[in-house]
Amino acid sequence: MTNNFAGNVEQIKPAVVMILAETNRSEIPFTGGEYIMMSDKVFSKGTGFIVTEDGFILTANHVVREAKDKIQVRIMQDNKFKFYEAKLISENVDADVALLKIEGEKFPNTKLGEYNEFKEGMSIGFIGFPLTMNLPITNNGIISGIGKFQYEKDGEVVDIYTLNAFINQGNSGGPVFSADTGEVIGIINARMNVINENQFLKLPPDYSPIMRIGGIDPITLSVETYNSNLKFIGDVTQVGIGYSTSIEYGKELLKTAR
Repeated sequence: MTNNFAGNVEQIKPAVVMILAETNRSEIPFTGGEYIMMSDKVFSKGTGFIVTEDGFILTANHVVREAKDKIQVRIMQDNKFKFYEAKLISENVDADVALLKIEGEKFPNTKLGEYNEFKEGMSIGFIGFPLTMNLPITNNGIISGIGKFQYEKDGEVVDIYTLNAFINQGNSGGPVFSADTGEVIGIINARMNVINENQFLKLPPDYSPIMRIGGIDPITLSVETYNSNLKFIGDVTQVGIGYSTSIEYGKELLKTAR
């Protein structure tokens, strides 16, 4: 990690926002995904980042594609959130990128880099709002691969980065930036490990504790803790592989909109 990393985080972090998009879902999927429930409504939760002073925001398209009629952006200022209603301006479904707009001026914003300036092995950082937290969390890693991927049958072939970094649920849409320059090079949109019901531990139906400590069965507690971590964090380790779409797709949406 370079000596510039902390300074770059300080510059970028004010422009990173939380996104809550109300959906038509009536309940949260079994595996959790990137959904939360508030006031009996289901929201898709993700991250975005402001790219212009007048309030254009880039995020992952899957964070907002199920939006019912409201997309809320929360900007943290002085350790408190300020709330904005956002409008979906444009999207690239294959690249999983969306452009939003909030009303206002002189917003903190990020500097966008160029796709061809970054190489495998370079140090990167990313900032996002994990699913169960209301604070932006900074993480780091390296670009472990640069390639192309066809997301859908007959869809666009998309330039992506593979990141050797632990991506939390809720990080989708957050900025990936060069640890050295602070320029944003990509948008978080996926993680390798997808959880399913088979990964949860289950005690036998006829299980009966053979001992308790302070009235608590340690085996049951261990299983419940494991399953809880798997459901809400998405993994039980601090390693992982993430994927990021190139920032070039976001720049194309921004150019068309202005």
